[in-house]
Amino acid sequence: MFSGSRIRSPAPAIVAILVIALMLLLRQRVTPTDQEPSVGSRVSARIVQVIDGDTVELQDGTRLRLLGIDAPELARDDTEAEGGAEEAKQWLHEQIRGATVELRYGPERQDRYGRTLAWVYLDDGTLLNETLLQEGHARLVTSFGLPLDLSDRLHMAAAQARVQSRGIWSGAGVPR
Repeated sequence: MFSGSRIRSPAPAIVAILVIALMLLLRQRVTPTDQEPSVGSRVSARIVQVIDGDTVELQDGTRLRLLGIDAPELARDDTEAEGGAEEAKQWLHEQIRGATVELRYGPERQDRYGRTLAWVYLDDGTLLNETLLQEGHARLVTSFGLPLDLSDRLHMAAAQARVQSRGIWSGAGVPR
């Protein structure tokens, strides 16, 4: 074939420069921007509307879905409301109407419907997601994982609501 010809390998300095350039490019792609807080960081937001038992609208128009919970669905199109849906929405409305809250983002920033995902803290430090579970207005969702610092609390809140037959566990509505 190519008798006598040899392929030269690149000089070590060139390889090193290429590796460093690639690392810098990759780092730039995954480093949060000033407009996108990092996982676990908290930002302040004002809630202007409650959409349902686990979704709210922020002052900037963002739809926010509370992480780790699933409230019963309201009536939509040709489907009836699930038991406890109106109660969950009303309870949430009473807790946070016009409130300024702190949002703590998880590793996933949006769900498949384009809603922003976050843990929501009231100004007194109360984790709203946990309180919805305690009151029986939502079920715990673990399929996407829970933060280590919240996991035990959330499991306890959900179990407490079931044992005390609160909200959706009262028998008034059938949980999904």
